[in-house]
Amino acid sequence: MAPLFYLLFGFKSIDITLGEASTYTFYNYSLSMIVMSWMRGSVLLLIIYNLLQGFHIFKVVLKIFLYSQISDSFQVTNKQLDSFGIKFNLHSLAHIFILLGLTLFTIIYGLFHPTGDDLYIINLIWAQVNLIFLAAALIAGVSADHDRGHPRVFSDEVCQVTTQTGQSAMGQFIDISEAGCRFRTQNPTALQLNETVELAVPRTSLRMMAEIRNQQKNGTVYGCMFKDVDAVTLWKVVNFTYCNPQNWKLPRIPTEWDTIRAIASGLYGLYPFRNLKVSCRINPR
Repeated sequence: MAPLFYLLFGFKSIDITLGEASTYTFYNYSLSMIVMSWMRGSVLLLIIYNLLQGFHIFKVVLKIFLYSQISDSFQVTNKQLDSFGIKFNLHSLAHIFILLGLTLFTIIYGLFHPTGDDLYIINLIWAQVNLIFLAAALIAGVSADHDRGHPRVFSDEVCQVTTQTGQSAMGQFIDISEAGCRFRTQNPTALQLNETVELAVPRTSLRMMAEIRNQQKNGTVYGCMFKDVDAVTLWKVVNFTYCNPQNWKLPRIPTEWDTIRAIASGLYGLYPFRNLKVSCRINPR
């Protein structure tokens, strides 16, 4: 908001010349970003995250201070991915739209009402940088198209695949969720699409029926969805999938280039806004 207040009303948040900014501030911020990126990952990603979450966290903190006697009931969140298709959640992104519109208006206003002094140039550049960050936050806040209904985790557990005719082959999981999995076999097998097979993990008592949905790499990699899963089996699948330390890899800290590539990928995924759904909630609860 600082460059907006200056360009619209002349309120100064800083008092610095263009020479001082180019001599000291630029190098100071550049070195700070390099050090922070080395210590904790992408600074750009942190800025985008703060833009998306900061306003909502502020509302919660303000509510706690003003209405400390009010207690909200705990609600378990649904772990299933929302749905297929690209979605705009207007409730979550409303403040981004407002700030983006105000910043764009202020830049246009500043260009048509130049003052020519150093603070005008600094705040105009500042507002343009903010515009880029807000646009990146808007892209990051869009729910991308999901090809699966549940999040999957890595797994290299050995499994036994048994067809309805009694033929058996050894395989290895690639990833797994509570709803389905991918597995590979050493040799091409004759599994057909929509065929039902039994998957068993030899070192555990886990057995579940699964329907073949797709095949890749000339019949050596298969994707399937679990079917006819009772409560006991579902509990075993969830425990095996999400409570197995071997299924969780240490995350790699993203770099600035990773963030830029992710934003570019998000732009490509948004075009041409296929299956667009707009989610507008008055009450977030």
